[in-house]
Amino acid sequence: MSVNLIPSDVPAKHTARPIGEIARAARVDPRVRALVPGFDAPFFQAGLAGYSDAAMRLVARRHGCPFCVTEALLDRTLINGGKGREREDPDLLATECGLGEIEGNTPFAGETVHGGL
Repeated sequence: MSVNLIPSDVPAKHTARPIGEIARAARVDPRVRALVPGFDAPFFQAGLAGYSDAAMRLVARRHGCPFCVTEALLDRTLINGGKGREREDPDLLATECGLGEIEGNTPFAGETVHGGL
């Protein structure tokens, strides 16, 4: 599959001000800042789950992004460490990456929910 990153049938968008200026002028909801120290922009970086999420999180964190999202992650992938997990910083994961939502988890026969976690 090929994707045209600059399609000719879509007109170019121009802003009256530079994007950086727009971002600096925006205000973040104080509830978000209370939960995620350092969250200083009205947006956060999210990769495409299953394709670019790990790589995008690594790049974003190395450039100071305080919060990154993975849209979907299988519970087994999380429990077993997952492909590419050896490249992530375990200390950072242990201290700063504590947000998650687990949906539809059904334990296998004889196992505890979430593998005992």
